[in-house]
Amino acid sequence: MRYYRSALIILSILLSANVFAAQQPLKRVFAYYQVPALDRSADAALEAYKNNITDLSPTIIEIMDGMGKVEVTPETKYLDILQGDKTTQIAPLLRNFNFDKKLAKWLLLSPSAQQRVVDACLAILEKEPRYVGIVVDIENTSPTDRDFFIEFIARLYKALHPKGFKVYTVVGPKEVDIPKALWTRAFDYKALGENSDYVILMTYNQHWRGGTPGPCADREWFEACVKYACECMSAEKIIAGIPFYGYTWPEKGPATSLTHVKAEALIARVKPDIKWNEQWATPYFNYTEGGVKWEAWFEDVRSIQAKVDVAKKLGVGGVAVWRLGDEDPKFWDVIGKYSRGE
Repeated sequence: MRYYRSALIILSILLSANVFAAQQPLKRVFAYYQVPALDRSADAALEAYKNNITDLSPTIIEIMDGMGKVEVTPETKYLDILQGDKTTQIAPLLRNFNFDKKLAKWLLLSPSAQQRVVDACLAILEKEPRYVGIVVDIENTSPTDRDFFIEFIARLYKALHPKGFKVYTVVGPKEVDIPKALWTRAFDYKALGENSDYVILMTYNQHWRGGTPGPCADREWFEACVKYACECMSAEKIIAGIPFYGYTWPEKGPATSLTHVKAEALIARVKPDIKWNEQWATPYFNYTEGGVKWEAWFEDVRSIQAKVDVAKKLGVGGVAVWRLGDEDPKFWDVIGKYSRGE
């Protein structure tokens, strides 16, 4: 009888362990929480889908000048929502104010300015027990900033890692390393991967508001960018960016962004014939409004699934979504299954 009871106890423990393991995320789902929160849409999304999110990055740290002055936005709502949550890791995002090009250059050129930012980041992390690291999103750099950006990430990594904090480096997307590419040349994937816990690809804005109409991230382009990153570092370090938005372009002039709510309202208003581009795995439609011809490309469940399938196929460490509050709730069905390995 004693043996029988012991066997039952052991079996119960094993079954509990298996259930627990099955519930644990197998892949990271990294979500951006934009600050300032203009419409609080991110709050509702975080509350509703926090069980599908492994990492949250509130955009709260701004580099204000080339001397390394840092300011922190006093936003705490996300901490309130995640109060009691023991699984979601929070890593605040650091960026150059307004993605100012001159500010980024002067900061990166100055070792003392770099160190001020590093010291400020460390102080921020040590003040809030929920923070696990820093997400670095310095954009609008130039080709000549490449070595200085590597130096900055290495400096941050060297300071944070011994204290148990992580460094997540955000990089522009590219299919190959083009030496003169203005937006992406400064990102040396191999060197940055060596000094980062994770490298987050901005695999979106392939077609942007000032450019020609097309998908925000078509499947072929998305896969080519992720494949190149995999050639430069371990796939497990790569977090592939997935957009929750699209654009609609007039015949002339810049596009207007389309969150899910905006896309649904537009579709209800103009009642278009929605088409599907099989090659790019993205929906689109044309319409005329106010005497102006428009072309809209947006994301739906199928296009999100197509990019998630690429991430699964290439074995990357996870996906990052821009941004909380822009999505169709059905997107989380796809992303949640991906995270759980289903």
